[in-house]
Amino acid sequence: MKSPDFSYLKAQTMADVFSALQEHGDSAQLLAGGQSLLAMLNLRMANPKILIDISGLESLKGIHKTGDVVRIGALTTHHEVLSSSIVQTHVPLLAQAVPYVAHLAIRNKGTIGGSLALGDPAAEYPAVALALNATLVIQSASGERRVKAIDFFLSLYRTAVQAHEVLIAVEFPVATSNQRFVFSELARRKGDYAMVGMALAISLEGHTIQDASLAFMAMDDKPILAPHAMKAMVGQPINQQTIAEAQKGLDAEGFDASGSDTCLKIACMHNLLSTAKLLMPKCPFGCTWSIICATNWASRVRTWVVSMAFAVPAKSWWMGKLCGVALPWQFKPMANRCKPLRASLKAESCNNCRLLF
Repeated sequence: MKSPDFSYLKAQTMADVFSALQEHGDSAQLLAGGQSLLAMLNLRMANPKILIDISGLESLKGIHKTGDVVRIGALTTHHEVLSSSIVQTHVPLLAQAVPYVAHLAIRNKGTIGGSLALGDPAAEYPAVALALNATLVIQSASGERRVKAIDFFLSLYRTAVQAHEVLIAVEFPVATSNQRFVFSELARRKGDYAMVGMALAISLEGHTIQDASLAFMAMDDKPILAPHAMKAMVGQPINQQTIAEAQKGLDAEGFDASGSDTCLKIACMHNLLSTAKLLMPKCPFGCTWSIICATNWASRVRTWVVSMAFAVPAKSWWMGKLCGVALPWQFKPMANRCKPLRASLKAESCNNCRLLF
């Protein structure tokens, strides 16, 4: 299909934009990267009388860190977000999400503001903004206002941006050293719309989860939080049992499981939440097992020492030779003295870690 007829205006300043919006009202549509709008026009899902092209407005571009906030202009492309060292360092959850956004050609042209303003419930950025409690900056002829992500997304393709307003930026809080993040999604093919997606941000106090924010995409007419699953994680250590309890919490979120499609999506949610195991502490040698099971600092030090001498993963062949019967004779007295310590650590460890002892 071909798009309907429309007029076109290339805005030179924000004043041009507000003047055109004031004149044409709901019949006007903003054009940024056009990666969603042009497809909607061709499908006759949108029928504006005039397109206002804002792609040349430099004031709406760029990524800047000011204090504890990273501000991203609405016209910043997906590729620019992906390649930004500021985003990779200070907004790692967003950095994890960008590679899932469509395909390379679309990432070169599409913008973060366009994705957020569209409000597609299956898009990556809305879920990330919700999980990080981002602030969206909206401007009109009379000034600016700021809206939290939880209040920004209203329903399917509906946001808090009014007909006379423009989304000009999004502000993400800078990640702290005690925060951990996971983004993942399931799609039939890479680059397709996600069947289900998950954005998880947790804050730690030691190895205990102090705060958790878990957002899902493609589960409703807007990105949603999972409060029951979040509650199940808070105050607990990062381990398989906590993840299992959080998965049980998903079943209490009130999703209608009467349809086969919803049942599949709920199963996908469980599967995605299992990727939170990536946040579990790793052993000193980088294997997938967590060895930090003890609750106090001294036990963690003992665990480190013993693991270095006797619990090296077998995949490190040359280090594995130092373990068990291959232990050189000069280390055997030390091994005998450490047997009781190894036994106590094994008793304190989780099921996974016991394989190391």
